Amino acid sequence: MALNQTKRDFDIFKFLLTLPGILLVYSAVFTTFFLLRLAGGNNPIALQLGSLTFRWYGIVITVGVVFALFIAQYLSERRGEDPNHAWGMLPFLLIFGILFARLWYVINTWEKYKDYLYSFGDPQHPGFFEVWRGGIAIQGAVIGGIIAALIYRQFTGIKFLRWADFIVPGLIVAQALGRWGNFFNNEAYGSQTDLPWGLKIPCDYRTSGSTPGTINTTCLVPQDVDTMLFHPTFFYESIWDYAVFITLLFMIMYPKRVQRALKLRLRDGDIFLAYLVFYSIGRFIVEAMRTDSLYIIGDPVNGGIRSAQMLSIVSIFIGSVWFIWRHRARPTRDDEALSVRVAPRPLMIDAAESEIPEAEDSFEENAEDNTSEAKSEGEPQAKVKASVGEGEAPEGETK
Repeated sequence: MALNQTKRDFDIFKFLLTLPGILLVYSAVFTTFFLLRLAGGNNPIALQLGSLTFRWYGIVITVGVVFALFIAQYLSERRGEDPNHAWGMLPFLLIFGILFARLWYVINTWEKYKDYLYSFGDPQHPGFFEVWRGGIAIQGAVIGGIIAALIYRQFTGIKFLRWADFIVPGLIVAQALGRWGNFFNNEAYGSQTDLPWGLKIPCDYRTSGSTPGTINTTCLVPQDVDTMLFHPTFFYESIWDYAVFITLLFMIMYPKRVQRALKLRLRDGDIFLAYLVFYSIGRFIVEAMRTDSLYIIGDPVNGGIRSAQMLSIVSIFIGSVWFIWRHRARPTRDDEALSVRVAPRPLMIDAAESEIPEAEDSFEENAEDNTSEAKSEGEPQAKVKASVGEGEAPEGETK
């Protein structure tokens, strides 16, 4: 399942970091939103085949998971790691991600579920295990994913922080895509607005205020469907999440440039900490607009604390303090640096090629870096370089 290292004519991930790539993606996102909005495309059902129903929410979540895995595979192989771990981790991530996403939601709406935890088929009272009837929280899924990765680490011995860096860029893409499931489900929308991009929400899907944490936005008359518009908070968070993806991808692809700009050497785990901070900032802001938040204390009518905002504050604090602490006044060792391959990729040279691909920025080494890297990699690596010849350099390294 490893990527073919000899085919580097076009790298989609490097293209996504260019200005044309960024503009192309955002143009597609904005165009899709306005076209679906004009067409009234917020229908939860994608396809109905007899009793078999395919929902848009499930489709976009599935697509997001696949994208996340391919991104993790690409980044891990680029750093010389076994990319098959990305797929081996999948069962753990799915089980614990769904379990904790549901658990986080149920805990924050305990009054609704406490008497019906083991209910099945009750049209009025869904049970804990009836996930398909709605009620999951992405922040709970992230907590479950962290636990899953730690458990997988116990079986395989992978480095948690190193692999967390490979996973979170794909995770934020999956979150950006998953938010479009909220659009099709007519949920997670914001307060009323007069802005031209406001959403129309059918009366049957409006929040009534009866569910804990929700605000009453029900239709008083049928005409309210056309006259009342709401903030598309799913869209706000989606475009923010993609901006976070671009930032994280740039950091992990070009750590040397970040080092020159910030005057610090990135380490394994820094991308994960940046994810905690950047994603949480956007989530905190967007959450304040929503009409269906989970509240850890109080409610939207009498005032209270939203669970997502509280967890965002905690994540920002942990991510920023941990980042500052691990970059306190001491040098970063070569084997801890994001720009050094701890597990070198096998040497692959095509004799028919007349040119050696340009070295990747993340593995560029100047004269001083070459000295320290040679010491850390030892004699075997020196022999590999000698075997290539005076006029050639292995792919991903400079002469």
